[in-house]
Amino acid sequence: MSAERSKALALGVSTGWVYEKAASDELPSYKFGGHRRFRVSEVEDWACQHASGRMGRGDETKKKRSVYLMAYGRRRSSAAGPRFDVCWRENGRDRSRTFALRKDADRFRIELERRAQLGALYEAPPITLAAARKSWKERWRIGKPASTVQRKDEAWPMCRRSTRRWPR
Repeated sequence: MSAERSKALALGVSTGWVYEKAASDELPSYKFGGHRRFRVSEVEDWACQHASGRMGRGDETKKKRSVYLMAYGRRRSSAAGPRFDVCWRENGRDRSRTFALRKDADRFRIELERRAQLGALYEAPPITLAAARKSWKERWRIGKPASTVQRKDEAWPMCRRSTRRWPR
């Protein structure tokens, strides 16, 4: 596979587009003889700077760049029939996973790209049971009659006492 074709697959664009951008020096590349070469890290940086959406631009992309970027699929033949590889770069390492069905490979590639767009999962700080109840009660009481809210308030001390009696 040519370098232009692999970059086109990784970026999700046509080979002609890669030729055009590399020839006009918009896409970072090096020419050796009649061949054009690309450094993965430079193309990833370029893609991060020119991406739209949550990936953003500048310094914030360098923090997120180590997640999943530029996943691409490829088809290869094997003794058991066609196989579909999904290749991506994670934390500075080239990774790949093989699938028997193309749809499975496409779903996995889309999931990798979705993870890159969403970023890291939110880690909520630990809270006490009383704080959780207070937060829940503020949302729950909207639209409830005052008598219902009062009954819940009266029942809460009983719940707290019953949890203290449980053996440890």
